[in-house]
Amino acid sequence: MKDFVQILKDDLEKGYSKSDLERLIGLPQNCLSGIIKGDKKLSRKSEIKIEQWEVSEKPNPLQVYFVKKKVAENNLPENKESILAERNELPKEKGIRNNPISKSEAIPPMPIREEGEDAFDFAARKNEWKRVYQK
Repeated sequence: MKDFVQILKDDLEKGYSKSDLERLIGLPQNCLSGIIKGDKKLSRKSEIKIEQWEVSEKPNPLQVYFVKKKVAENNLPENKESILAERNELPKEKGIRNNPISKSEAIPPMPIREEGEDAFDFAARKNEWKRVYQK
């Protein structure tokens, strides 16, 4: 049997924080302290996740730290608005906004059966929609 606690301890020594390991492995929040101390037992589900973690390619702990730091910086109120505006801006070279879709070009959603509607009437509406909008 593998010593899952030792695997976790080894990863902590490599530089991962407990919260990073919990997030990366998929363990419940704040469970690692109890597991390492021996107060909590690992469930079979958690053991499987740790086994998968052990054989997978792991990110560099410093990269995880810097990504977390950058995300926290981007989530500051003064930065969030500009980041969202930048993210939502479409590239100019694609020309997507040059020819926007008009209301007449938009396809309505496929009909769904109304409560109490006859099955044959619904089938007729659906077939008409397919004939008009599916090419």
